[in-house]
Amino acid sequence: MQERERESSCSERWNCRSAMRLRKEQQLMWLQPWNLTKQTMEMATMLITS
Repeated sequence: MQERERESSCSERWNCRSAMRLRKEQQLMWLQPWNLTKQTMEMATMLITS
């Protein structure tokens, strides 16, 4: 029983860490040059509409 609890808390910690990493990557994306961001947006729009 204790073993299972330890596993779940470990995975929760990992999820928290990966969520923080995702947030950092999103911030980096916003810091990219505008034309790069614009290109990405256009590609995303194409993928969504197709």
